[in-house]
Amino acid sequence: GGSQDAATASRPGGAAHAALSRLLCALDLMHASAGASPPPFRLAVRKEVERERRPPPRRRGRGGDSPAAAGPAWTITLEVWALSPAPAFAAAAGRARCVIVASGTLAPTASFASELGAPFPVKLEAPHVVDMARQVWAGTCASGLDGAALTATFKGSASFAFQDGVGACLEAALGATPGGVLAFFPSYALLDRLVARWRSTGAWERLHGIAPAVAEPRGSGPGFDAALAEYYDGVKSHGRALFLAVCRGKASEGLDFADARARLVLVFGVPFPAAQDARVLAKKAYNDARSGAVARGAAT
Repeated sequence: GGSQDAATASRPGGAAHAALSRLLCALDLMHASAGASPPPFRLAVRKEVERERRPPPRRRGRGGDSPAAAGPAWTITLEVWALSPAPAFAAAAGRARCVIVASGTLAPTASFASELGAPFPVKLEAPHVVDMARQVWAGTCASGLDGAALTATFKGSASFAFQDGVGACLEAALGATPGGVLAFFPSYALLDRLVARWRSTGAWERLHGIAPAVAEPRGSGPGFDAALAEYYDGVKSHGRALFLAVCRGKASEGLDFADARARLVLVFGVPFPAAQDARVLAKKAYNDARSGAVARGAAT
């Protein structure tokens, strides 16, 4: 009985199997593209602060009480960065006789095909179902109603002038737009900061006085479904409503805000990655090296 219990206790669980499977898949792709130049994979070690340790109790020694050293708790992770989707796509496409890639956001198809590293002899770019010249208006707004600049950088978005300016813009837009108004922000952190500011200034209550205002919760599940249902009901029962969402969040992927559910879309800032992020620099260096290799090949 004891040996059986020990064997059961040491048996890896589903999470361990899943992690090992992902690692082996990455290693297999790395081995298959070992001779590629430039190499499309990069091994990296990430070291980041997980949490701050609380100072431990004071230790009594020969020299009297002395505090033990306290410091941050570090998490060290070994990562495999794929700088190109080409190896993974080749592994899948090599087993198929025909591959059809379809989406509404593939153009320009030349750069898309270049990223996948595969030729696409048959291409189709169909016209949009919406008459862009007659049914859609797009513009930019550099300042708020009070003339203050609306700069959605990390530093600019932390100012009360920006936060209050965005709130005033939403009040005006919501009152002037029949139907649904969608407002997208670069991150949940900024969205939470804005809602907290508006609650303290009364702007949140003023928005609700015009029409129902709903903020996208983090993650999916019942909370998100309830928020979306509240927004849809506001559009139907009040004739207008506001939904605050996050770029690349649940609301921006795979949802159809048809007809009156999206009469106006506002985007405050674009979630660009940090320019000096190690992964961004590695990807830029890979693209530059690959472009140079292609140019040299064409010259010869």
